[in-house]
Amino acid sequence: MDRRPNIACPLCGYSPVVGVQWVCSPDGCGGTFDTFETHAHCPHCEAQFAWTMCPGCGKSSAHRAWYR
Repeated sequence: MDRRPNIACPLCGYSPVVGVQWVCSPDGCGGTFDTFETHAHCPHCEAQFAWTMCPGCGKSSAHRAWYR
């Protein structure tokens, strides 16, 4: 599985696998998408997310802080 070398959780260092799916919620449509492919923009309903939850540590950080 290919990891994103230039993207990592600023809290724990987890680097997401390409294609990992986040859910457009709590205020979005519930669709799934790769938040790093779309820069935290839901392709289904146009929702934009300022925060991203880490699948590794379960904590949220500013989406822009994930980019190294």
